[in-house]
Amino acid sequence: MRELGVSVSLFMIATLLFFRIPERLHTLL
Repeated sequence: MRELGVSVSLFMIATLLFFRIPERLHTLL
């Protein structure tokens, strides 16, 4: 169960970074 929670948390962080990177690129450009 703990491994599942860690995988979910990593997935959430990955999605947040994936959605924040384009915004930073747009602000830089």
